[in-house]
Amino acid sequence: MTWWRRALLALAVVISSPHATTQIAEAEECLPQVGRWPYGPAGAVAVSGGFAYIGSGAVLKIADTSDPSATRVLGEVALPNGIADIAVAGPHAFVVADGLWVLDVADPEQPHEVGWLAIDGSATQVEVGNGYVFVVDWYSGVMIVDVSDPSRPTEVGFFAPSVQDPGWMRIAHLAIANGLALVAASPQGTVPGVFIFDISTPSSPNQVSLYEDPFHLSVGAVGISGDYAFVSVHDGLRVLDISDPSHPAEIARIDDVDGPGNDMTVAGGFAFMAAGALRIFDVSEPAAPSYVGYGVTGGNAVKIAVAGARAFLAAGAAGVAIMDVSDPSATAGVPLIGGIPTPGYADLVAATDGLAFVVDELGLRVFDVTTPSNPRQIGFSDVELDHPNVISAANNHVFIGDDSGLTIVDVSLPSQPNVVASMVTGHVAGLDIEGQYAYFTYWDQGSERGLRIVDVGTPSLPVEVSVLEMDTPLYDVEVSLGYAYVVTSRSMLVVDVTSPDNPIALAWYDATDAQHLFTDVEASVGYVVLYEWGSYSSYDGLHVVDASNPSIPMRVSFTPLFHFYEAPQMTSAGRFVFYRISGGVSRADLGVPSSPIQSGTAQFDPDLRDMVVAEGYLHLARGWVGLSLHDSNAVCDPPRHPTRRLAVNP
Repeated sequence: MTWWRRALLALAVVISSPHATTQIAEAEECLPQVGRWPYGPAGAVAVSGGFAYIGSGAVLKIADTSDPSATRVLGEVALPNGIADIAVAGPHAFVVADGLWVLDVADPEQPHEVGWLAIDGSATQVEVGNGYVFVVDWYSGVMIVDVSDPSRPTEVGFFAPSVQDPGWMRIAHLAIANGLALVAASPQGTVPGVFIFDISTPSSPNQVSLYEDPFHLSVGAVGISGDYAFVSVHDGLRVLDISDPSHPAEIARIDDVDGPGNDMTVAGGFAFMAAGALRIFDVSEPAAPSYVGYGVTGGNAVKIAVAGARAFLAAGAAGVAIMDVSDPSATAGVPLIGGIPTPGYADLVAATDGLAFVVDELGLRVFDVTTPSNPRQIGFSDVELDHPNVISAANNHVFIGDDSGLTIVDVSLPSQPNVVASMVTGHVAGLDIEGQYAYFTYWDQGSERGLRIVDVGTPSLPVEVSVLEMDTPLYDVEVSLGYAYVVTSRSMLVVDVTSPDNPIALAWYDATDAQHLFTDVEASVGYVVLYEWGSYSSYDGLHVVDASNPSIPMRVSFTPLFHFYEAPQMTSAGRFVFYRISGGVSRADLGVPSSPIQSGTAQFDPDLRDMVVAEGYLHLARGWVGLSLHDSNAVCDPPRHPTRRLAVNP
């Protein structure tokens, strides 16, 4: 179901204390993870000794690349969170994934953890240089870590660009060489540029200068070769002479090349840049650089490593692209000679009857979750979708709404999901399946918007039976006991659908005092629960509404949840509602609708996309991390990292 919609509450309880406003109490509990499928798109890559080290979601894969056209994964290990970057030195791999992980990779078939260091913030890059490991936090600065004892990595220094507003730090990239650290950053209140630090004494790094881009263009990747630095900017490349680090001087530039790049490495007189595609610059004469080559990866290249005549690019959903750079200036483009596929970004999830269905940018994946501790992919369909927004599973079929309409997939044979029908309706915002009917809110590129009711009793031949047009934006929809509850911008419309071919707008629940956007709804046994998405200056909250008389919906309570700066997701099981918080999920007990009580919390990576409860388990679509399952009935005391290590069989 969509990343900004849905509050699926089941409230078969008695209302007390009408019109109450309550606040959920704090709790120090968590929802324990019981299993996961941690694969995801390729977000990081490093190369060393004939092996490629790949960040596939939360899994580090080690692949033999001696034959690029027939790569083999030798070993892998899963970490608790998505892998942002990898560096390899000797027998160890240094991985940032919500912390710094030190892995022994001496035996590529048996990688294992030997050390770990907590990192507060958002680690985006790791580099090895001067005998130390450097970890970049996008928002704050760079940590210097002593790994002389790999089992006990220890922070020994820290440095950050000198800026007017440290709260708006944006570090794009770091390069280490010759006792210097170059930090490309675009912080608020400071001209974008490259900050140069003396790191010869790791315990006391010192900023010695700043190169400011004269055109105030955003900066990206930076690389170093000898006395020269190469800086990717929004429209090209800048070459700096850093022979005197305290006085960096621009000596050349290349304009009109799309950027800035995400990552860069300099080797053999060439600068190789990951900027969606591969871009190559001849920098053998730093004062006279030239743009000489490119390569199309099939995805969005974000990281690059070069070994000899081969470039390895982490290209998101396209996996790792291996490219022949023996002739960097090939006029026809750098050829793609092989690849290592990795699954896509987990965006939507539905579950039923021991199966979980995950939509990513590659298609629809079917998982067997009968053993929650060991979810297994058993089917896949490369169904083409136009920005999928919502998913539902019912009657051996999966229904997916996207920006174009509704797609129906037959999953009666889970190993072979098959698209059986599609309807072009415009953007599908909300979706619910009830009996033989699909109810979904929609809008097209014009002014048409409303509630569509489609007979899907024969899924391969869906038939529209009615449309209730409206003149206001529509979001979620939930159907219960012959009534459809439709969310609009600041209200809820109750629609009588006892005759699906003749829907009747019955009543409005108005929340003019809220002044914010509603996005989610659920109805059950006479009650409706709405999720109100507040603004940055206010708060979110839950509306519990008595709908026992659908003609006169009445508020029971409003529970502030406070703004989280992320779009909401919610789902439910019995009297429990699960809702997104900053960095995780909380569980509220709504046994007494007027007095919700927080009864569990789980901390996750910030990229939580969707959630649903089925058969006692909370299923989460966690973007790069993939699918994870949690016991919706249990609580536990949350450690800093609930799962330090999860081995995965190759």
